[in-house]
Amino acid sequence: MVFIKIKIFLSYYNLFLDKKSQKIINSILVEKKSYTQLSKEMNISLTNVVSCFNSVSERTTKYFSKLKKFEELKEDISRLNFQRKVLKDLIDKQKSELNILKEFNGDLISSTKLDDIDISVRSLNCLRRAEIHSLFELTKIKRTDLLKHRDFGKKSLQEIDELMSEYKLEFAK
Repeated sequence: MVFIKIKIFLSYYNLFLDKKSQKIINSILVEKKSYTQLSKEMNISLTNVVSCFNSVSERTTKYFSKLKKFEELKEDISRLNFQRKVLKDLIDKQKSELNILKEFNGDLISSTKLDDIDISVRSLNCLRRAEIHSLFELTKIKRTDLLKHRDFGKKSLQEIDELMSEYKLEFAK
């Protein structure tokens, strides 16, 4: 297995090896020469041949170890991108459902008449005099403007505040 890796490594990284190292590696892997035979042919010590081969083998092992880690990282990134896409789709779906709920709530608010809500007669009469007949119309006026209408006092305002809070509505700013 190491020999196959070295062959692959050499095919891409021959530029990084000197000619002598290339000849040693090629002779051992491709020509299937022994260390002793190669040492005699090249007129170099057996230790140098073994050292050169081991050095290239170590670099190759490190390279493939890094390559394996790189491939694992690519897989992790791919998995994370998939999870991100799934989450984005879920968020988009929830946003869509939220918009539908908001539309429904808006329809409910605009169609809810104050006559259908349990509020005091005094507050209801004051709102009628102010020509406010629905929750929707109530959201279009300022809170302080209610106090300007005849017979509309702090108790009525407190009751309307509670009503607005109950329906999670706000007065105009």
